[in-house]
Amino acid sequence: MLDPHMGNYSCIETAMNLRTWNNLPADITGIISQVSKEVLEKSIEIMMADENRDMEKMHTDWNANLYVLPPDQVEKWKARILPIHDEFIAELEKKGLPGKDFFDSYKALANKYEKDSTYTSTYERWLKKYGE
Repeated sequence: MLDPHMGNYSCIETAMNLRTWNNLPADITGIISQVSKEVLEKSIEIMMADENRDMEKMHTDWNANLYVLPPDQVEKWKARILPIHDEFIAELEKKGLPGKDFFDSYKALANKYEKDSTYTSTYERWLKKYGE
């Protein structure tokens, strides 16, 4: 396995028309909001359990190792990969969509909420359990 130190994010979302949401009673929106938080935590728990099972198989059955890129290599990888974000933004904007605003908002939300997440990356758990 290779840890390129570029993060890993996953999204779980449920969408509803804002007008519909605004027409729901406050007690119902409160319940939906609370259950949404519970679902997120449960999904993280399930995802980490699945990853732990896969990690154990990789370690025991495949004798896998984890290679962590050194900082200078991380920067080289980022320099080659991150321009893909600019291409994605340009494609959206060519369609008349707010690509830069969308992507900036996504990054800001990820930075805001990741510190509160209970998710620990597979790489971090691997290092703690097996080392490199």
